[in-house]
Amino acid sequence: MQLDSQNVTQETLNHLGLVAATGKDLRIAELIDEAIPTKDYRRIVSTGKAAMAMIINGLGFSNRQLYLVSDFFQNKPVDRLLGDGIKAEHLNDDSLGKALDEIAEYGASRLFGEVALKIAMEHKLLSKFARIDTTSFSLEGAFDSSPPEEEAIRVTHGYSKDNRPDLKQVILSLIMTGPSFPIWMEPLSGNTSDKTSLLQTPSVDARI
Repeated sequence: MQLDSQNVTQETLNHLGLVAATGKDLRIAELIDEAIPTKDYRRIVSTGKAAMAMIINGLGFSNRQLYLVSDFFQNKPVDRLLGDGIKAEHLNDDSLGKALDEIAEYGASRLFGEVALKIAMEHKLLSKFARIDTTSFSLEGAFDSSPPEEEAIRVTHGYSKDNRPDLKQVILSLIMTGPSFPIWMEPLSGNTSDKTSLLQTPSVDARI
């Protein structure tokens, strides 16, 4: 049998199949959609599917801007990664941006904590002890020095755990439990002190 080369397409899966399969096993998209249900029946990409698409993009050694994510998926088997009915062109900046707006309105830390807790309980990853620490992410470039909007974090100078005091930064606070499983995540302004932020972090016991 001869194949028509004009009708043959090549798709790249690489390690992204493992990422998508792990997301499916953990029910990440499903749990997000339970917390933030889709209200528009015409919508093709739910908040959970959009979040999973951005996770795959971020772990695809590409991490492109929102308007380029659809290009990233052009040569990928999108239906196998995200489910039937979803195509690369559906993963545009409008659909992904809407999902990010919904997550921001719901509360990114709140959503992360709720999803992580359900996963930890379903897979028996919780332990009697939890560990909390912060790390800093140094950023290059110019950032607005005006006061941030309410509840927004500020990119600014602070104590650099990256040993780059010349660069502005943001802080990430994490609570880990069990076999190094993250149960709580909270982004903080770059000048946040551990002496105050760690004491204000919700405890794992209070959320179970």
